[in-house]
Amino acid sequence: AGMPLAIQIAAARSRVLSPAAMLARLQGPALLSTEETRDAPARHHTLRDAIEWSYALLAGSEQILFRQLAVFAGGWTLDAAEAIVQNRDSGSPLWHMLGALVEKSLVQTEGVHGADRRYRMLETIREYALERLGASGELDTARQRHAAYYLALAERAEPEVWGPEERAWLRRVEQEHENFRAALRWATDRGDGETAMRLAGALAYFWWVLGNLREGRRWLQQALALGPDIPSRFRARALEGAATLAASLGDQPAARRLLQHAFELAEGIGDSAATTRALSRLSSVVLLEDDPREARALLERSLALWREEHDLRRQAHTLFQLAWARMLLDDLEGAEAALTESLDLSRTLGNRRLAAGVMSDLARVKLKRGDDAGAAVLAASALTPAREQAPLRTWWYSVATAALISAHLGNLNHAVRLLGAGEAWSESTGDALMFGPRVREEQEKIMAQARDLMGESAYRTAVTEGRTLSADEVVGIARAGLEPFTSVDPERVSTTGGARLRALFSDREQAILRLVAEGLLNKEIAASLGIGERTVKSHLTSAMRKLGVDNRAHAAVAAVQRGLL
Repeated sequence: AGMPLAIQIAAARSRVLSPAAMLARLQGPALLSTEETRDAPARHHTLRDAIEWSYALLAGSEQILFRQLAVFAGGWTLDAAEAIVQNRDSGSPLWHMLGALVEKSLVQTEGVHGADRRYRMLETIREYALERLGASGELDTARQRHAAYYLALAERAEPEVWGPEERAWLRRVEQEHENFRAALRWATDRGDGETAMRLAGALAYFWWVLGNLREGRRWLQQALALGPDIPSRFRARALEGAATLAASLGDQPAARRLLQHAFELAEGIGDSAATTRALSRLSSVVLLEDDPREARALLERSLALWREEHDLRRQAHTLFQLAWARMLLDDLEGAEAALTESLDLSRTLGNRRLAAGVMSDLARVKLKRGDDAGAAVLAASALTPAREQAPLRTWWYSVATAALISAHLGNLNHAVRLLGAGEAWSESTGDALMFGPRVREEQEKIMAQARDLMGESAYRTAVTEGRTLSADEVVGIARAGLEPFTSVDPERVSTTGGARLRALFSDREQAILRLVAEGLLNKEIAASLGIGERTVKSHLTSAMRKLGVDNRAHAAVAAVQRGLL
């Protein structure tokens, strides 16, 4: 008595099956079979009998809750359950009934993420609950409420990834990915084109950031194929998303076709924001096709329109792209000006991921202008906020920038291992053109140079090592490859006059400059140092005046170059 049911079931089959064979075969329907277990109570003859016995003991409202929870895939939160479960006993709160299911081992709890605890069912229990839900006639309406809830969540999340809560929203979307898939599957299977198109369109940016390029493109293609009668604003958004993923997968012709269609739809309904979005996306495709002149013209037009709309987040992103086009046209001063403005805007928005990408491009501009120290400091600074986002697109862009500068500084072994790590990520996600053809050529040039100077054997070893590195190891190698400019050398400080210059700055000003170089915002610096945000701004303004610079990025570079940090 009291022996866990799973052990009883396993023991009953141990004379026939080895543990490995049992693990491979006794899953899902096999566990719900009618084969009896020996020496077990009658109610435990099969797992199905045990679940039925437990279900029969539930109160009527608990049975409704149990079977409707089966619509969730990969777990759920209490908020989600309260939005989706219907026809429950109004006299008993849902959380109380959910607790009863947990106590009876029909539902399991998971760790708390943010403000919400998550719950889930074991898959065999969920399969039984789905059967009961279908038999009750509630399945379709429950799935409809499930899809509506996750559609609203996706559309709410989409604009949030541009702000200070981006990390939390990215994590939440990752946690709910199975539920989003279930909602998409239900909508496409029943031909609900509007739900499928809106949901896939809202998730497109997340798929792009998280590297789910192939899967996202498949969902968008299925949604777009469901019929032409979907409202144009939803179709235009889905077309934009499909184009973004197609471009990242290297299918530029398809991306152009999709964006042209999106542009025409947006213009047809007079949606200026959607028209400008399509125009901006087209400029990205043109950049990947290595036509910087056309891209610059499109981006300058888009920027003017976003300024009219007072849309700071899209201004920041468009300036980021515009700087790249200018860089390819050797307008380094113009590129630096665009990046500086983009960095200020991204910090105003609290978007640390975009700030990391901008700092990486500023590092590339500094390198082209012969400022090795400035390039190294900015590349190292970009690694801090990028690392906070986990190994995603911007993270790898920062790593690739560090590799480029490492190679320039003569640290070829570091550069090769970093590029090897990036290749492995690119292959796993299908992201073939993350940086465009010019950057790919730069990386191929570094690899060819390394093969010649290191020798074939050492080169191959470094590439192989790079492909197996952990995220922490990649960051460590990236930082090491940027030395000596990112570490303080006492002899360097004395020979450059840094000691004398340091006397002009208070300890507080130096501490604030150090945190600025790490990519922290004024609010975060204030919290770190235990002072007010206005005090941070005052000290930073004073420090920038002493350094003779007019923005944060230049202040961090100048402070390192002059031996202050």
